[in-house]
Parts: sequence; C-alpha cells; structure tokens
Amino acid sequence: MSKVLGRRWLRFVLPLSIMVIIGLMLCDVLIGIGHGAIALNFKRYAVMFVFLNVLGLIFKDRE
Repeated sequence: MSKVLGRRWLRFVLPLSIMVIIGLMLCDVLIGIGHGAIALNFKRYAVMFVFLNVLGLIFKDRE
C-alpha cells in the first residue's frame, strides 16, 4: 500500500467505517436487543467494517 493511499485511508475511509459501525451498535441497543446483542453481532460488525474499508479504498482509487 502506497503512502498516499494509506493517508487517504486514514483520513477518510477509516473514520467513516468506524462511525457506521458505532451507528449500527447504537441502533441495536436502542431497538432493545440489549447489551448481549453487541457480543452476538460482533462478527457482523467485523464483516461490515472490512466491507466498508474495501469499498472506500476502491472509490478513493477512482478519484
């Protein structure tokens, strides 16, 4: 991974994906699934995080 790509990833893709994951966690808690939901859905959050990072890198490459 080049330095330019790394900087773009740190500035744009990583914060965006973290915000989306936190939003999903808050939604799960607010819906009332409970605190156990975050532990149960951890795999889903991890997959979503990786997916968002890959998508972000693809779109940032096109610019």
